[in-house]
Amino acid sequence: MLSSLKRRIQVACVTIIALAMVLVAGVSYFTVKTHYENTIEKNLQAVAEGSASTIEEWVAGRRSIIEATSDSLDADTPDNALKQLANTGDFLTSFLGRADGSFISSDGWQAPADYDPRKRGWYQEAVQRNETIVSMPYVEANQGLTVVTFATPIKRNGNLVGVIGTDVAIDNIVADVAAIQPTPSSFAFLSTGGKTLIAHPNPDLSLEPLTRLDGGLTSEVVNTLMSNGGWQAFNIDGDKWITVVPIASNGWELGVALDEQEATAGLNAIIKSSLITMLMVAVVAAALLGLWLKRALGGLVHVSDALENIASGDGDLSRRLPVAGRDEVAKIADAFNRFADKINDVLLDVRDSSESVRTAASEIAMGGQDLSSRTETAASNIQETSASMEQLTSTVEHTAQSSRQANKLSESASEVATRGGQVFPMS
Repeated sequence: MLSSLKRRIQVACVTIIALAMVLVAGVSYFTVKTHYENTIEKNLQAVAEGSASTIEEWVAGRRSIIEATSDSLDADTPDNALKQLANTGDFLTSFLGRADGSFISSDGWQAPADYDPRKRGWYQEAVQRNETIVSMPYVEANQGLTVVTFATPIKRNGNLVGVIGTDVAIDNIVADVAAIQPTPSSFAFLSTGGKTLIAHPNPDLSLEPLTRLDGGLTSEVVNTLMSNGGWQAFNIDGDKWITVVPIASNGWELGVALDEQEATAGLNAIIKSSLITMLMVAVVAAALLGLWLKRALGGLVHVSDALENIASGDGDLSRRLPVAGRDEVAKIADAFNRFADKINDVLLDVRDSSESVRTAASEIAMGGQDLSSRTETAASNIQETSASMEQLTSTVEHTAQSSRQANKLSESASEVATRGGQVFPMS
């Protein structure tokens, strides 16, 4: 597939476009993510602070009611004042514990004989702190409601007269806290001292340790979140971003747990849309580049076909390519045409030279045939001469043999003569 120059250019261009879009999308994502997280943090903090302010106003309202009553209360005849206090503040009950150990309640509850309000925690804490206090939440025995006790000391001329208190159901606060839900899976909780849950969407968690939500949600972590602000990630039925704000003057704190996945749904949508856009752009770019490259590189296809035709051995060197424009393809087509012209001229010269060579070769062939005929005649003569030489050699050999025989005869005659001379010496 990538053996084609057109495909390689197309793939390279689409890859460059895709990488550029990924880079732009990445930069945009991290930029948007930073702003998004800052916005979420501000909104989360605003929700927590707004809800905490509502609870603070609720506490402050009850505090002001009981303090106003304590200033005007007649400790000797408190019945009507206590009933009015219970009705005005929508308290479950109001009561007075005197310094002499006696106790009186707005609902007519008669304390046992051994009951001493001075030994109760709300009495002792109010006297010790010398201000209005809000007790730890607890479950009231009669109706099973989660309540808190507001208590404030009563003094006349610098002397302690007693402590006035009220029990307040915090069901409304629990409902308000449960209603704090920035996203469907988010929730809020109310705790005290960074240790005990007061309110949570799950009623079973009321008055349970705060670490039931997450083991890492300790009082130290809660205090750090309240001091430094911001949020911290915890795994509570999924990843949650938790921020905690204090509720002034009573040691409570309100936490808001924001579901990370739901909070960042918009950011995830941006990523998905960016990926879809990138794919669409890549497909459109590939199609447009394919059309443009087909038009722009069409001349190269013609050049390739022409060269293939020539390479096949049956090429038509009279073929010429159209030259349009001034780009590289047009230059290649022009160069091909000039190359074909030169090859055509060279082949014509080769054809003329081949004709001359053919004529010379014919003449050489004729001369060779004449030379061959002469050579055959000479060879015949040489053969005849060779036969004569053989005959002459034979004659010479006979002559030599005869000479040797004559020589032997001569030597024999000489010996005979010598012996005859010895036999018959001459006198």
